[in-house]
Amino acid sequence: MRNQDEDFIYNGPMQTRIACHVGDQGQIALCNLIGDQPLFYIEDASDIEMSDAYDFMASEADEKFIEAMKAKLDSYDRISKILGDTDSVAAERAFDMVIGNNEKIGSVEEILSFGSQSGQFKALDDFVKINAVEMILDDRVKSADYDADRRMIYVNPNQDIEHASMTLIQSMRQAWLHHQGVLINPLAFQPEDAVLLHRVLKADGDVTMAAFLWDMKLAGEQAIWDRAVNSDLRDLCTAYAMEAMMDFRAIKGGLAARATLERWFISDRCRYHDRTIIQTMLGKHAEFSIESENTSRRLLMEVLTGLGTRPMGKNYLVPCISLLMNDSLYRDVRDRSNANFLWFINFERKMNAMEQELQSGVELIDVETETQQGHTNVIHMPFSGSKQGGHEASSVASIFYLDHFRMG
Repeated sequence: MRNQDEDFIYNGPMQTRIACHVGDQGQIALCNLIGDQPLFYIEDASDIEMSDAYDFMASEADEKFIEAMKAKLDSYDRISKILGDTDSVAAERAFDMVIGNNEKIGSVEEILSFGSQSGQFKALDDFVKINAVEMILDDRVKSADYDADRRMIYVNPNQDIEHASMTLIQSMRQAWLHHQGVLINPLAFQPEDAVLLHRVLKADGDVTMAAFLWDMKLAGEQAIWDRAVNSDLRDLCTAYAMEAMMDFRAIKGGLAARATLERWFISDRCRYHDRTIIQTMLGKHAEFSIESENTSRRLLMEVLTGLGTRPMGKNYLVPCISLLMNDSLYRDVRDRSNANFLWFINFERKMNAMEQELQSGVELIDVETETQQGHTNVIHMPFSGSKQGGHEASSVASIFYLDHFRMG
């Protein structure tokens, strides 16, 4: 048996290419390799290499960076504990609770009294009252709805007060945006811009709701927070809560709202809302009053900037306007069916525009003739040519349109 202290000499087919011997402690294989692949591996060597790398990282890392990472990990642990402590409700039981709820809301003041525990809810409520926006109960709406023409908010009384407050704050947010002059029908813009604006409007409502739910949790209303975390709002509530717990300044600074907005776009919500507005375009209900693509894009940027204003806190959309306008996460229609329909809408609009331009800019003279093959339209289209001898020469182009063609 070979002694570990002795040099090891390889006598195989590649003996002229490699020489190897065991290190001093018997843990490292020192290898002089003249080939292209190592032939010897020692498990202990990887451990030592990793420990050396850790020592290097520890010696070079900034202490402030380490403290920041520790604080972030601590906040992750806290939010994980909060989300883990929520009371989960089985889907069957939740359905029974909704069906079995026969209590009606007596007045809007009940909802306002409950929701005013949130500072953002209270600020929007004060704004609505100052600007004479009336709020009434009406069972003809699904949950809550803002009528911009009549300046009224309708709330369905056949829902519990928690759900009513969650939907009411979204309607009050719409009233706020309307007063700011940015609650514009997306169908007035070009198709791609209309899709993006429609997305941001829907996302803003859910961001407002997530902020309200976090305020209610801080106010001690754990039940409404648990209800949201056990619903399809869990991802949005988690994104908002994580930023808020890492730094409380993220609430008024807008970072928590932006994190929630980004999570909204990462989710599958875009597909549903894109389908809604694209189907509306296909139904010929779009106005497209902003014909120029450049004008549409400039106005969209101004509208998105205004959409970030809030009664409490900084404008949360200003730092990410460039991303909203250019980043594929926010602009691209990722669903193939929606993308195909949107392409068709753009194609049809461009064809109609070309046809109108052709008809308005050229005088058409129709000449009908009968041929053996069938009915033929000859359309003479005069157009200006080059100047010859100081005079502009004109030419005539003839377009033959065959209604049908029969083989002879």
